[in-house]
Amino acid sequence: MIQIEYKLNHAPNIVASIANNLGMESQDGFLKHPDGTIVGKQLNPGLSLYAGYFKMSDNYTVARIGTDNDDLVSLDFILNTTALLWNQESNIRSKQIFGSYLSSSNYESEVTYDKNKFSRFITIIFDRKWMNSEIFENEYDLCTFIESTNKYLLFRELDKEINIEIIDLFHYLFNEKKIINAYMFGACLKIVTRFFQKFQQKKSRAEIDPSDLSRIIKARSYLDTNVSSHIPINDLLDIASMSQTKFGRLFKLVFNISPGEYHKKVRIWKSKELIEEGHSVS
Repeated sequence: MIQIEYKLNHAPNIVASIANNLGMESQDGFLKHPDGTIVGKQLNPGLSLYAGYFKMSDNYTVARIGTDNDDLVSLDFILNTTALLWNQESNIRSKQIFGSYLSSSNYESEVTYDKNKFSRFITIIFDRKWMNSEIFENEYDLCTFIESTNKYLLFRELDKEINIEIIDLFHYLFNEKKIINAYMFGACLKIVTRFFQKFQQKKSRAEIDPSDLSRIIKARSYLDTNVSSHIPINDLLDIASMSQTKFGRLFKLVFNISPGEYHKKVRIWKSKELIEEGHSVS
């Protein structure tokens, strides 16, 4: 049995701690082990990401030790069904499933992996003070509400859209020769935003006609795929087949942001990615 312990910190520090547990050293947030690989990236002073894939040559126990404060919040996405999960709140071991887990840094959990089983995961870590900024104001309020009712949230209902984002990011991390931090930063922002929107949409969808919701999502997809130019509001109104007042109200109700602000953020993410790649941005 191989035992690993670490405290929640930003990703490069976690990778270094895991490497130390294994009697190894990490380099720039990268750890290559005979059983697999872990990558940790600091994408912003308040946001980091680490991910890994393993085929266990032995039984593993990985324990996350609680810290003295709750300054950090982790959002774990598990891409396998082969582990037993224990957490401080339930105090029982249960089968770890494909899904996500939300907890703060002062909370303890432990995962047991069986020999010859596969493990894949992505964890996004964000600073609570950074989260409570203009970018994540609504998400911070939702996170606080969730934690007031459930200290260790298991969320099974990941929809197709967020699943695709997570899997795409995982493949990018382990298949691209050149990893661009700006791209990963934008991808993490979208994943975190969509995760918390899932809770908001439970209320929103009860108030919106399904056909209206479908057209709102279609209009947002158009914004996602047309980042290089200004989009007239009439184009979006034609896609959504509704008035400007109704479109603006429903878009913000569902996505917690206006159409113009959303498109601006998408364009900023794309610009950062192009700059990292060495392209000029006008």
